[in-house]
Amino acid sequence: MQFDVYGVGNALLDILVEVPDNFITELNLIKGRQHVISEAQSKELLDKIKFANAIIAAGGSASNAIATCALLGLKTAFLGKIGDDEYGVQYESETKSAGVYTILYKSKKLTGHVVVLITPDAERTMAVNLGASVDLTTQEVKEDDIKNSKIIHLDGYQIEQATDVSMHALQWAKKHHVKVSIDASDAGVVQRNKDKFEHIIKNNTTILFANEEEALALTNKRPEEAVAVLGRWCDTVVVKCGKKGSLISHEGVITMIDCARAKAIDTTGAGDAYAAGFLYGYVNNMSMEKTGTLASVLAARVVEQIGARLGKERITLIKAQVS
Repeated sequence: MQFDVYGVGNALLDILVEVPDNFITELNLIKGRQHVISEAQSKELLDKIKFANAIIAAGGSASNAIATCALLGLKTAFLGKIGDDEYGVQYESETKSAGVYTILYKSKKLTGHVVVLITPDAERTMAVNLGASVDLTTQEVKEDDIKNSKIIHLDGYQIEQATDVSMHALQWAKKHHVKVSIDASDAGVVQRNKDKFEHIIKNNTTILFANEEEALALTNKRPEEAVAVLGRWCDTVVVKCGKKGSLISHEGVITMIDCARAKAIDTTGAGDAYAAGFLYGYVNNMSMEKTGTLASVLAARVVEQIGARLGKERITLIKAQVS
């Protein structure tokens, strides 16, 4: 099979719940960051929120981006690992229903999940139990799948947690001249793996997505300077600056994209939606202005809802409006 975008990442279910600010403090979590927790810690956290109105939906950064790419009309595939449980069934069903060709192996562990704690300022703090997702092996990354793809897409979480699997995929991509898209994902992930990220960006990456904090962690520079530095590391760089819009460096030319207006209630998945919109425009040879605008509008519409993925009808309407 031929794919426009092939994703490798953590197959996770999102458990989204709205909480007050002090709830984050009581759990000793850093607001706005991702925290990897044990199964025991996960059970304790789930017990604390069991009386809240939680939304449960398929998630995972790369997986969200791939699902939105599929809903936009690209031919996509996603490689990951799930548990042989009801969460795994839900994850697979939702991913397939988005139009993604799923390559999902199974583990004896529980399907991985993310408790997304949404505070009144729309910021999300994530507590992750990776479960089965980290059991993906290099043998399960097939050369032909990558060879037959235009772009492979990975996120920073995958690079940190499964370096061997990520590097294996990147090696196949390099061998077959397949373009590589990387989402930095989290400033903490970048800080802990700065040398690794710099090496991968300079040697393997075609398209890099980073927000202000991630770009700062990589370059020690603010967005305007960071996008220029990172633009010398790889072909195309996007630095997302929240309400200030985004900066795109493509083949040495920097383009400023205005932020689409939104009434934010949950920022979960905004970066993934942006990446999907950008990849759609990139694959279809749209201008950087139009590509960035589509990406920005998709991200804006995602933050206006609880949950990381927009529905097919909404995405079709957005695509038509931008076109």
